[in-house]
Amino acid sequence: APAGQGIVLESSGPVTVNGILNAGTASGDGGVVSISAGGALLTTRPIKARGIGSGTSGGSVSLYGETVTVGGDVVVEGGSTAGTITIEARTTIRVESPSFLDAMVGNPPGKGGEITVQSEGGDVTIAGSAILQAEGGSQGRGGIVEIQGVAVTSGVTSSIEADGGAGQGGSVSVTARGHLAINGALHATNGDVNLAYRCTATPCEDPPVIPSGLTGTPDGTLDAACGDAIVLPGSSEQCDERDIAAATCASTGHGTGTLACTSSCTFDFSGCSN
Repeated sequence: APAGQGIVLESSGPVTVNGILNAGTASGDGGVVSISAGGALLTTRPIKARGIGSGTSGGSVSLYGETVTVGGDVVVEGGSTAGTITIEARTTIRVESPSFLDAMVGNPPGKGGEITVQSEGGDVTIAGSAILQAEGGSQGRGGIVEIQGVAVTSGVTSSIEADGGAGQGGSVSVTARGHLAINGALHATNGDVNLAYRCTATPCEDPPVIPSGLTGTPDGTLDAACGDAIVLPGSSEQCDERDIAAATCASTGHGTGTLACTSSCTFDFSGCSN
């Protein structure tokens, strides 16, 4: 089948997408949408790379920025095989309500797609009634949903799904290096759910919120937010290793010299002189 078109947007600064992006054709496989921002990336309208027609495959949508806020649907449905959605950020990621990340099969049964939401050093929020869905249908093969961040939070009416038929369920994996709070629905019928969170004490210093019927895995080997070389937005971190958030001795009122960072992510003024 003819493949859809490719849409590539790259910027060294912030990017706001206020229009609909459609990398599809009237019939055939979905295309590719790739957006990379050196600053904040914000989408407010749907992004589509849908495969149209039976036997087609969904395309791929890739979003990257310093921060990423998804304010519209992202659709990579396929007639028989859904595509991939990848959302990556250096810091904060928010999937706003009621956005729908759709990696489902358009004509089930089929094979669900893959959804990856990964922050290098910030929080991930699946807000309100946002939906992440990688289903293959009641007789199809479920897809894959992977979410990684410092704190990971989902809204009360949100839903994260990778359901499949008997013996064909998909997988949902959530890893939090800080607080884990799954407040909405999360399931991979006939598949696997893996929820991991940082815990270095008994009881855990920051107990997770996990839906009834699911269990989480405490993991003391997950890196703490302090020490990952990225200042966590909204936290008490003044700096983090080599990331000093553009601060200097002068800007902090400590004269001249070289500003450094302590192992507890506070400024080290020992190299400054008034």
